[in-house]
Amino acid sequence: MQSLESTQEPKTQSQATHVANTLVRSPERPNKATGGLSGVWTAQSVAHRFESAAVTARRLPSAQVQGYFNAWPTIVRSQWELLAREDRAVRRIPPTHQDVQEMLQAMRWVQWLEVEQRHLVWMRAKRYGWREIAIRFACDRSTVWRRWNTALEIVAGSLNGQRNGMAPKDLSQVG
Repeated sequence: MQSLESTQEPKTQSQATHVANTLVRSPERPNKATGGLSGVWTAQSVAHRFESAAVTARRLPSAQVQGYFNAWPTIVRSQWELLAREDRAVRRIPPTHQDVQEMLQAMRWVQWLEVEQRHLVWMRAKRYGWREIAIRFACDRSTVWRRWNTALEIVAGSLNGQRNGMAPKDLSQVG
């Protein structure tokens, strides 16, 4: 990683330290390994991880049932027919190994939540609007938001080693 020191010299030691800190960690993107800038998981960092897990799950290749085939010959279409068809093949960039591992880790985290909380967290991670989620759970948007924050706090507390005042059951399998 090239530093800014090669392009412009900082005037004081504190400016050099500030430049180094902004290059290593930016406040917009928390440290993936520890969940946050200070190594403590917060509700915001957990929500970010769930959202990236949902994006990764969407980028995975679709599952196809093996053993079925079509004996019909392929139909040769004209150029205009090809442009007008609606079922175009979607090419997604496949996720990296690290992305898949983080997704699986986030999926293990939902084991700490109740079933309704799991649905709520994943709906929000898939970027459903608060109104749609509120309709699904038959309550107000502010109530859904509070329940979502509570679920994220449960996961963050479990990751930080506080599970309702007790240590979590088994964090060795979580990651």
